[in-house]
Amino acid sequence: MLASLRDLADLSTRQRCEERHSELDEATRVLQDDAELQLRCLQQITHQWNEFSRVFDGEHEWLSKLAIRQQQAAAVNILDIATLQELQQISGEYQDIQPAVTNRMSSMTQVCIWAVVSLLCAERS
Repeated sequence: MLASLRDLADLSTRQRCEERHSELDEATRVLQDDAELQLRCLQQITHQWNEFSRVFDGEHEWLSKLAIRQQQAAAVNILDIATLQELQQISGEYQDIQPAVTNRMSSMTQVCIWAVVSLLCAERS
């Protein structure tokens, strides 16, 4: 747009404003570069968040199913001692999944911290 305006101006105006035109061209280029960098940053944050959300939803669904199984086994346990083994199995599965949940929470925390730091850096620029 600046180039087309320059082309419309007469020669003396172009010569007089050439330095300002160059400054505006450079400022426009810097602004466009910053906008592109911010776009890539936001796309990366969005991608990481979507990935975390997908994993979190899967883990949440799995834990919900385990909780239902535990409740069902507890209800049956009143009538049948054999379900004690099923309760122990479910309890073992809960203990096995705990490190995975902790790891997923750590990943979520890292994504959130990275996003906040990126936004703070962008505000200072």
